[in-house]
Amino acid sequence: HDGGIYISQIIRNSPVEKAGMQLGDIILEINHVPVHDESTVNRAMGSTYFKVGDHLPFKIWREGKTRTINLKLEKRQTR
Repeated sequence: HDGGIYISQIIRNSPVEKAGMQLGDIILEINHVPVHDESTVNRAMGSTYFKVGDHLPFKIWREGKTRTINLKLEKRQTR
């Protein structure tokens, strides 16, 4: 695989955890858009095209294989 974002932390009960992503997964694509760095992730996730409840396909690399995980968008939590 080429590029991607390494998952080094997962927040409990976050959409990432609920979708089944694991520490060590590498995000390769979000909604069919190649991911190269965090700014790519922010652009892909920050689109006004998406709304709460939508499912976004995440193409990930895990244990030598690519797989697709669908992440359900939730309302962003404020602290």
